[in-house]
Formats: sequence, structure tokens, C-alpha cells
Amino acid sequence: MWKWKENASQARAALDRAAAELGTLRERRAQLEKIGTRNSELNTSIQFKEAEIHSLRAALNASNNKLKLVMESGVLKNNLLYIYAAADGSVQSVNMTQGAWGEQGAPALVMTNKGDLEFTTTIYGTDPVHYAKARLTLTSGKNTELLNGSLRVAEQVDPATQSRALYFTPDRIPEGTHAGQLARLDLYSHDAATEGFIPVPNSAVVKVGVNDVVFIKAGNDTFVMKKVETLPSRQGKTPVKGLMPGQTIVTKGGYELKYILPTGEAGSKKAAGHFHADGQFHEGEH
Repeated sequence: MWKWKENASQARAALDRAAAELGTLRERRAQLEKIGTRNSELNTSIQFKEAEIHSLRAALNASNNKLKLVMESGVLKNNLLYIYAAADGSVQSVNMTQGAWGEQGAPALVMTNKGDLEFTTTIYGTDPVHYAKARLTLTSGKNTELLNGSLRVAEQVDPATQSRALYFTPDRIPEGTHAGQLARLDLYSHDAATEGFIPVPNSAVVKVGVNDVVFIKAGNDTFVMKKVETLPSRQGKTPVKGLMPGQTIVTKGGYELKYILPTGEAGSKKAAGHFHADGQFHEGEH
């Protein structure tokens, strides 16, 4: 902002100085003409000064036009230009740094209109398109939001991938949500939705004796085994009951965790040993 104001002020000052100098030159020439004296060098200086004023006036007009353009895009308060978005939304990216000058016409902020946000994913083309419920798990920093909303499913199946697009529109949009953000969408069948089941990848469910269990991450490198009730698996997912939405579960490596459980956790004592780089457990020391 200061750049455009300073440029306009400097252009105005230069034009005023040149105009004053031209006035002085013309007065001198008028005095000489009164006494019948001609001065070709003085006439040349006046011509150059007139040409200079023409250029300075054009520069001043250009500076004023740029200042006007900047001023029209915001409100000047305490020598700061405040620019307001056309509508409420979330800032997706900032393309300028504090204190830096931006190029004319370059975007300063990229914003997302909350009302236009929806999350997309794909499902198997043969999957049923009518679900009783869907819930979106959205993570932003250390916060996890569980969002309800509405689904719409594309009728057309992509022949190349044998999948179809699914779109989820949340009932609300948390602050800071932006286009391109990753999230997890959980879909519930009519039976699972009514009985409190949550679908998880088949690999997350581990057999310990006669029980189905899931390992839950409780902290850094800390896991807790949770007994769950399951329904028949379908399309790579197993509905389980006994988990809370938003919990982080182990989807790969559950059987390795089962193998190193302390005595009594899995119903039998495990031998001491170690893991190799290939992920295999071996009894005894290295």
C-alpha cells in the first residue's frame, strides 16, 4: 500500500518541481523579449522542460490509477489497507509473506467457500448405493471432528476401475477446513447402523483364542487390546461393535502384537524371542 502512495507522491512532487522550473524559464524569456533580446539556448531549455512535464504528467496519471485500483479493493485504516473477502469462508493458502510487496493482479489469498465443500471418495461398483448412515472423521492438527451429513452416489460405474464416486456433504464445516483435505468416511449398513457397529478393515480384526479383538493405539508405541463383536465381512470391511468413533486402531501388524502379548492375554504363554527385519518372530536371542 505504501509503495503506491509513495510513488504517487513522488510523481506529484517531480511534476510540481518541473512546472516551477518551466515557469521560471518562461519569465526569463519574457523579460529578454521585452528588451528585444533572443536566447536560443533558453528556448531549447524550455522545449526540453515542456517535454519533461508531459512525461511526468503521464507518470503521475499512471501512479494515481494504480493507487485508485488498490484503494478500491479495500479500506484504508491507519495507513493499512484492509481487504475483505466477498463471502465468508476458510483460508486455504496464503501466497504472500508479511511485509512483502505483491505484484499487481497476483492472488494474496486462496479461500474456500464453506457452502460449496463436500468430500469425495469411491466405492465398489457392485456395492449397494443405499446406506443408513455415514460419518466423516476429519483431523485438523490435534483435533478430531466427527461429522454427520448426507450422501449422494454417482449412478455411473467407471468401467476402468469398476468403481463409482460417492460424495458426502457435512452438516457443518469446522474452522480451518479446506479443499483437498484428507478425511475418513465410514459407511454404515442398515443393520450395522441400528446396532452400533463400525466397519473396519478386515486386517484390523485378530483372533485371540475364540475371541475377535482389535488393537487400539493408546499412546506413543502403546497399544491396548479390545474385545469386539463382529458381523460377517463384506468388500474388505468387517462391522465391529465395541469401539468408539475416532479411535485409532491397528490395521496392519495386529498378529505380531498378538504374538508378543504377555502371559494370559492370548490364553497361552508366549515364548521369548525377537523380530527380524522381515517382520517374522523368532524364539531365542539374536
